[in-house]
Amino acid sequence: MNDVTTAIDALFNEHPLLYTCEVGGGLQEVGAPVYRAIASAGEQRPDIYVVYYLTSPLGRSERVSGAMALGTYSLQTLCVGTDESECRWALQNVHEALERKRLVIPGRRGSAIRHGSNALVTTNTGINPPAVTCSDTWRFAIS
Repeated sequence: MNDVTTAIDALFNEHPLLYTCEVGGGLQEVGAPVYRAIASAGEQRPDIYVVYYLTSPLGRSERVSGAMALGTYSLQTLCVGTDESECRWALQNVHEALERKRLVIPGRRGSAIRHGSNALVTTNTGINPPAVTCSDTWRFAIS
């Protein structure tokens, strides 16, 4: 796991109703698990959960005094519930955990995390029980 993923996990774990969890790991009695880039499956799938996907930095930037490494990251979150209210509950808590926060990575500087866009709430009837989902995109830079 890299420094950026560790810092994102820390933001979710600081929130009182979200926590990061490995698939197959123990679920807490309170709150919703947040999985790293993999959805839970089968009977292990909780009623409410979040999955996040982190993309690699988009590029570098140059400045007059020399090259500066600047990575612009994109973070996608997928909130899942058994109905629309559960999905929106997870979505609201993800917003509270991420909006305008800065990742803490020793020796690096990060911009505030900004909400980029979100998708409509949709129902996936292809799984049993059906799941209601909503995705968001977040952006931030690290130098």
